Amino acid sequence: MGGFGSPAAISAATTGLQMVSQNNQAKAQAQAQTNQINQQNQMMALQQEQRARQQRDLLKRQAATARASLAAGGGGVAGGGSAAALLSGLTKQTEQGIADNYDALALRAEANNPTKVNDPAGDILNGWNKAQQVWGAMKPLLF
Repeated sequence: MGGFGSPAAISAATTGLQMVSQNNQAKAQAQAQTNQINQQNQMMALQQEQRARQQRDLLKRQAATARASLAAGGGGVAGGGSAAALLSGLTKQTEQGIADNYDALALRAEANNPTKVNDPAGDILNGWNKAQQVWGAMKPLLF
């Protein structure tokens, strides 16, 4: 018997090779998906950084305009009072908006994370924590 082996052995070897090939394809597909998600998260982070810079630049222009307007009207900023409160409020509002946007970005990145372990109890707790974070970010906008 100088053959390659029994048909059952050949079939088992073929099946084994197919399983290895399928496993490798699944791993490659999962890695490609992870890479794509990571690229999307990086792009969102870069866009958020650009928006934050734009918001801060806008704040600087608004503050300069407000200072000039208040100075022209005789209400200087250095003396404090409503002028200083106005500028402080603009600054706090802008920084809070930027922080909220970063929080929302972190939540999106976490939701996109393909390596999360499926844990029903952990998912419920994470869902509750996320809901509280979203409420915290939305509350100032609603009230």
